[in-house]
Amino acid sequence: DRIMYLVSEIACLDSLKVDGRIEDLDLCRHIAALNTQLEHSGPVDQALETPYTPTGSISPGQLTKNMSALFRIAARIYLNSLTPNFDRNQLNTIGLVSAAAEILQFIPTGPYGFDLSLVWPLLITGAFSMQYSSFRGVLSERIKNLGDLAEFGSFSRMYGLLQEVWKLNDDPISPRTSDPDARLPSPALRREVPFSPCIGAPIRKQQVHWRDVMHRHGWDYLLI
Repeated sequence: DRIMYLVSEIACLDSLKVDGRIEDLDLCRHIAALNTQLEHSGPVDQALETPYTPTGSISPGQLTKNMSALFRIAARIYLNSLTPNFDRNQLNTIGLVSAAAEILQFIPTGPYGFDLSLVWPLLITGAFSMQYSSFRGVLSERIKNLGDLAEFGSFSRMYGLLQEVWKLNDDPISPRTSDPDARLPSPALRREVPFSPCIGAPIRKQQVHWRDVMHRHGWDYLLI
C-alpha cells in the first residue's frame, strides 16, 4: 500500500510536469524527496528468495516481498523519468531495468503465475528498456510461458503498447533529409550530436513517450 501511495504521488507530479505547472527546480526537489521515501519503503532485509516452500506451496509473505520489490523498482524508474533531460541510456536507468529483470526470476510465471498482476511495472520498466536489455528477453520468455493468457486483457494491451514504443525508440539514428523545414532535435540532443548541413548526416531522434504512443493510437487504457 505504501508503494502504491508513492506511485500515486509520482503520477501527480507527472501531471504537473505535463501541464507545465511546476518549475524544474521544484520538480527536482520533489523527485529527490520521493526517491528518499521509496528507499525507505522496503524491508530492512531486501534479499529476495523463491516464494516456494519445501512442500511446493507458495509463501504469501515472500511472494508479497518479491512483487513489492518489482513495483518499487518500477516506481523509481517512473520517478527518474520525470527529471529534466532524462534519457533511458543513463547508467542509473539501465541498472534499474536490469534489477527488475532479476526480480522477475523470483515471481512465479506461467498460467498459474502472477504476471497478469504485474502489468504496470512491466509497462514502466519495458518502456524505458534498451533494445538488448535482459529485461526484454525475460519478458518474452514469460509471455511464452503464459500461452494464450498473454493475448487477452490489460496484459495483451500492455505488450502491444511496448512493441509500438520499441519500434519508434530502438533506432535512435535516422538519416537527415534535405527538407529545410525538417524538425530538428531539441537543443540538448543537438549538443550530443552536432548539427551538420550535409545530407545523410545522422541525427538522434527524440525519444517517444509511451503516453504519446497511446494518444496517437487513441488507446484509452488503464494499465495497472
